[in-house]
Amino acid sequence: MKKRIFYSITLVTLGSMLVLSILLLMFMHGRFFHQEKANIQDETHYMSHMINQYGEDDRGYMNDFITTSRVTLIEKSGDVLFDNTKNIAQMENHLNRPEIEMAMVDGKAESIRMSSTLGKQTYYYAVELAGGDILRLAVTVDSIYGLTIEALP
Repeated sequence: MKKRIFYSITLVTLGSMLVLSILLLMFMHGRFFHQEKANIQDETHYMSHMINQYGEDDRGYMNDFITTSRVTLIEKSGDVLFDNTKNIAQMENHLNRPEIEMAMVDGKAESIRMSSTLGKQTYYYAVELAGGDILRLAVTVDSIYGLTIEALP
């Protein structure tokens, strides 16, 4: 009888710990992702004001922005004018990207794309500049699935 009570208590304890861990992980991921979104939006608006003030013809100063985000400047036609992480000569036209299409209509837009292979999600935030070009910043964070796999050990 004592063994049965012990196993029951152990099973309930382990089950409770598992449920609590999952809920805590979901809460922390939600808070972290919300904070990253707010940071990217603030950073995008700051950069857009700087570009609108100093112009985008001389893009040399864009490399001086201190950021861990991916910064992309996209022409009205969809051609990439600047990217701080990739070679723009090898990049395709961005006109069909949802955040670019919406930013051209609404002045700003956001989108989230999930990488099933990496278990990560990328948050994109784009704003239309005074000249009609689009400034887009992006940050990649682990998805809830990626965090769960990392937390398992």
